[in-house]
Amino acid sequence: MDNLIIEKMKQHDESGIVLLKNIYLPLILYILQSFPLNHQDHEECINDIILKVWNSIDQYNYQLSLKNYIALITRRVALNYVRKKNQYPLSYEDMDIFASDDQYEKIPWDHILKKLNHKEKILFYRRYYYFQSIETISLELGMTYKSAESHLYRLRKKLQRFIREEGYDG
Repeated sequence: MDNLIIEKMKQHDESGIVLLKNIYLPLILYILQSFPLNHQDHEECINDIILKVWNSIDQYNYQLSLKNYIALITRRVALNYVRKKNQYPLSYEDMDIFASDDQYEKIPWDHILKKLNHKEKILFYRRYYYFQSIETISLELGMTYKSAESHLYRLRKKLQRFIREEGYDG
């Protein structure tokens, strides 16, 4: 189905957008729920995501699955919305692993994430990629709030150490 969506969108066939929405709108909505967007921004953000996928489909290189490509675009578009309004989805305490706003983009995450166990990877993606709240993480992973908070604290310390060891600490 992904190939059909890509093919239709590359041919500028709007039925590709309909297929994309039918299959990937739940993923987009799941990612967006972690961002502090009002109703109007939420709707505009969804439209901007679809437009961004439509406009960039010719550059899609198949290294990522279409699902991950859409998730990446969703995250970036949503982040741009909240940055414009200075409503960051993470606290300063969570961001203390990064020396600067753009440092996150420079870190070789594939290399660093290989050093984490499965549970730590899940926590990393949920908190730092999808910006889920600690409450959401704890509920969805069947943990207490305090347990999730403790795991995330230890994960932040571990990430800080890895980032420092790799020379990306600012």
